[in-house]
Amino acid sequence: MSRTFFKPFGRAGLTLVEVIAGLALLATLLASILVSFGAHIAQIRAARDRLAAVDAADRLLKEWTSKDAFPMVGTTQGVPGSDVLSWRLVANDSGEIRQAGWGSVRLEVFRSDKGITAKALASVELLVSGNATASK
Repeated sequence: MSRTFFKPFGRAGLTLVEVIAGLALLATLLASILVSFGAHIAQIRAARDRLAAVDAADRLLKEWTSKDAFPMVGTTQGVPGSDVLSWRLVANDSGEIRQAGWGSVRLEVFRSDKGITAKALASVELLVSGNATASK
């Protein structure tokens, strides 16, 4: 009597190469998701900082105009109510504006933990009468 073995038409399992290839694809997918998630978080943080800076600039200008007293040009102080934001008032005169008898100052709001040379998160140009380097 001869024995015949029944051979199945399909395979019963996965080879080691297929398992490794699947794990490599899964790792690539997860790594790309984590990188894009990190970039998304950084964008959200930067947008929140810019919104807070715009709000701070708006509050400062409202306060200054209601009192009709602007600080001296060159002043740098912390934003009231915020421990990370600061503001500075800098002269921004151009020749044409100065010849017309006007001056220009710029209010800049920046993160104080980045130093005085930090890039402004929000800035507002103000047209003032007279010399911009004088007290407003």
